[in-house]
Amino acid sequence: MTDRQPMFGKPPKGQGASLQRPDLSDFKPARSKPQVDEQVLNNLSDDAGFQSRQAPAKRGRKPSGRTGQLHPKLLPIPAAKIQAECQRRGIQQGVFIEELLAHYEQSFGPIELDD
Repeated sequence: MTDRQPMFGKPPKGQGASLQRPDLSDFKPARSKPQVDEQVLNNLSDDAGFQSRQAPAKRGRKPSGRTGQLHPKLLPIPAAKIQAECQRRGIQQGVFIEELLAHYEQSFGPIELDD
């Protein structure tokens, strides 16, 4: 077997490949960063005109809870017929669906909701 050279120089005689601990007697931890008053920082950034990195507020109206949303997937022809009838009568599709539901319940009885 060939002798390998130590990676970090020759170890002292008699210690072979053992590792020595470094001398840490003069070790001093790094100084801590000075604390910054958040209010002072906010005032300085406002005076300098810095923009906030916070996410912008959500756009649009907040949901009222009075209406529900329905996203039906329809074949093209029934979807076109519903859209054409709503445009002809000048109503929204939600109103049209409510009328269809009322007609259905007249014909087949009321629909019970599960609680």
